[in-house]
Amino acid sequence: MTATDRPLRVFLCHSSNDKPIVRELYQKLSSESWLQPWLDEEELYPGQDWETEIEKAVESSDVVIVCLSTSSINKRGFAQKELRFALDVALEMPEETIFVIPLRLEECTPPH
Repeated sequence: MTATDRPLRVFLCHSSNDKPIVRELYQKLSSESWLQPWLDEEELYPGQDWETEIEKAVESSDVVIVCLSTSSINKRGFAQKELRFALDVALEMPEETIFVIPLRLEECTPPH
């Protein structure tokens, strides 16, 4: 299957505090046959090395939606690491490639 005849793989980067709204987003994206969203609680299994699996999911994604909120911007934790990893992956892509897509879940000031 080539990239043109498979669903667009979408990684959802978010803070754990935003999980309820991100679950809703995941459900909406899942209802579209042309999209294949990736959400940690849906794709990770007990016993898996979740950090490695998340990195593999980001690397194999077509786009990463970064869910921005006051929590995701200000909270220390793995969401910050995920975002930095997604940005590192984006640096390896051709300049015109759209890979990281910010999505404001609430009024907030995104980081530079």
